[in-house]
Amino acid sequence: MWYNSKTQENIYGLGSCAGDSQNPRNAKIKAIQVTALVDSGALHLCIPEHLRIQLKLEEIDRKEVELADGSKKTVAYVGRLKYILKTVSVLWAP
Repeated sequence: MWYNSKTQENIYGLGSCAGDSQNPRNAKIKAIQVTALVDSGALHLCIPEHLRIQLKLEEIDRKEVELADGSKKTVAYVGRLKYILKTVSVLWAP
């Protein structure tokens, strides 16, 4: 969900955002600029493995996920990620 301060409305749906990803536990690691697809109703955030490695995010668990093609894969679960939004574009809202 996004909040539109001009119209004072909450916006639900899919969007694209750009910003900086950071490791909140290690401020010495430089932020990485990323563009991401955002689902305002999602409970979890999925990031590429190379971003986890670059930000040195600690793996706290491994979980099995189902991909869009129906295949299953075990992936790292890392916990917190700091994301500083710079721009948001709503792609679809019901």
